Amino acid sequence: ILELINSQSIRPNQILIMTNSNKKDSSISGMKKIGKYKLSRIPKSGNMTRNNIYYSSINSFKGLETDILFIIDTDMIEENDIEIKLYTEISRGKNKVYIYSVKK
Repeated sequence: ILELINSQSIRPNQILIMTNSNKKDSSISGMKKIGKYKLSRIPKSGNMTRNNIYYSSINSFKGLETDILFIIDTDMIEENDIEIKLYTEISRGKNKVYIYSVKK
């Protein structure tokens, strides 16, 4: 994420981390910052401050898009829902999508 911001001139608010659980149960549960950028829940208004990196679940991000999308905790998706849920999540990324899963 920091390399995208520092080397590719991506603004922090162009990046969204999409969780597949509540933040408290996700792999970013203890994170408040990424580098010097605050990690914030996407506001209901959709107005994103330039110097924040945002996170959301697919349920809160319905109908929206983002330039750079990081999909995390894919191991938390139920096996019978994985294809349709990942398709829905991936379709929210406009330029780049990164998918991460924890190996069990």
